[in-house]
Amino acid sequence: METFWTGFFALLGPLAVIYLTNRTKLKLERLKLYESEILKANLSLYDFVFYAYGCLWPPENPRSEFIQLIKSNNFKSVKKNILYYDEEVRNIIKKLESQYECLSNDDFIPEKPFLEFYKDDLNNLLQKNQSIVEKKTDSILHK
Repeated sequence: METFWTGFFALLGPLAVIYLTNRTKLKLERLKLYESEILKANLSLYDFVFYAYGCLWPPENPRSEFIQLIKSNNFKSVKKNILYYDEEVRNIIKKLESQYECLSNDDFIPEKPFLEFYKDDLNNLLQKNQSIVEKKTDSILHK
């Protein structure tokens, strides 16, 4: 009976090592995939921020330019990746979207009137997004 248990544990040890090694490899692959998706989402947000700077400054017709910005494919790609962003970035995106909804529908009342939002907040929100995405990308690429 002792030889059975000795043989059993001798066989169980290498099988356990193989199992744990494969699980670890799978977790590492998932982590790499997740970081890759976060990096793509951050690049999308970075593209949007610089597209916004180009669209909105110098301002000619702020209302229509802002509406076009939110309708753009750049914003749609940011919106598609919203779950990959930190809470602060998601809140900024929601503020932009809220202003857009209020401009599109006269029944909605914005937190701030659009021109006040445009002059006081929009540039700060875009700069904050830029700063956050740069820090997050640095942490992924330069560990």
